[in-house]
This record gives sequence, structure tokens and C-alpha cells, in this order.
Amino acid sequence: MEIEEILSRLEKVKSTGKDKWIARCPSHADKTPSMSIKLADDGRVLFHDFGGCSVFDICGSIGIEVKELFPPSHDHSWRSEEKRLVGAIRFTAMDALRGLSHEGAVLAIMAADMAEGRVLTPKDRKRLAVACDRISTALGYIQANDG
Repeated sequence: MEIEEILSRLEKVKSTGKDKWIARCPSHADKTPSMSIKLADDGRVLFHDFGGCSVFDICGSIGIEVKELFPPSHDHSWRSEEKRLVGAIRFTAMDALRGLSHEGAVLAIMAADMAEGRVLTPKDRKRLAVACDRISTALGYIQANDG
């Protein structure tokens, strides 16, 4: 995604130098600009919110994915190395059970909160989605490697 498109989704954008801007953070009640934006030499768009919001929160608030902050790459040589490294990682059954137990506890806590009528915050909903994704990924990994 081009920097102009990203900047158009932000409020109170002001240039602070070549390929540098400040803007109001879209992820929290920001009255004055607290977020810096920089276009790196390699084409990456860098965000830093001095209010503490993460890049994931910021991207979600302006309707883009984090991967859109990176330029398209035609060099896929890293993929074979990534596959080799991922394939080399081995988890014991106990490691898997510990991870699943932790994610199950996250689900149980949030379910209890919802049963008591508590409305989950956006941050809670994101964490709930992460827990579900991790459990699903673990199940897929187990199914693919069972045998």
C-alpha cells in the first residue's frame, strides 16, 4: 500500500521531515498527534505511538493489515529457509499440552466473564481470537503429524 493511502486514513497528519509525519493515533482518544510515521529507505512504513498502542491496533483501526506496511517482495529465497527452520522445530507432547492448557484457561476466563454479563473489550476479543487460532493451529499440526 502506498504511503499516501495510509496517511489519508489518519487525522491531523503533519510532515516533520523527509518521509516523516506525525498524526493522531486512531486506536485511542488522541487529542493531539502522538503517533509518528516514517517511510523507511526499503519501503516499509513504520508506526510508533507514544501512547502505547501497538502496530496491530493501529492497522486494525484504519482497516489495513500489518503486511500492507511492507513493500511487495519478489525475492522469495527466504521461504525455503523459513520452511527448513520451522520443520526443524520439534515440540514434545508436554510442550503442546502446556500451550493448549494455557490457551484453554484464557478461553475459560473469558467465558466466565461473559457468563456474568461482562462485555469483552476489543483487546479481549483480539486475545480470544488468538487463543482460538492457536488451538486450531495446534490441532492442525497434530493432525498433519499424527502417524
